[in-house]
Amino acid sequence: MAVGLLLVGFGVGVFHVPNLAEMMAAFPRAQQGVAGGLAFLGRALGSAAGVQVTAALFDARSAAAGFMSAFQSAFVGAALVAGLAVLIALGPALVRGRGPRLAL
Repeated sequence: MAVGLLLVGFGVGVFHVPNLAEMMAAFPRAQQGVAGGLAFLGRALGSAAGVQVTAALFDARSAAAGFMSAFQSAFVGAALVAGLAVLIALGPALVRGRGPRLAL
């Protein structure tokens, strides 16, 4: 469980700063507050919805399959959603024929 949580924490840390920088750069200077607000809203809604959906998946599986199997199913589901989000985020850059810009 600690390894999974470590990977989640690392992924969030590596993703948020470049993603926020890219979002802020897409808005004119006069709308930077709006960009920051939208970024925070998206992060808060995603966190809340992610916890609820993961908990619901865990609950649905725990009675029949047991704790560890339900826990694994919940995190595999979360990993699949995260992978889909990566594809969506990279999609425009890949369609245009240029790789993603990483601002690390």
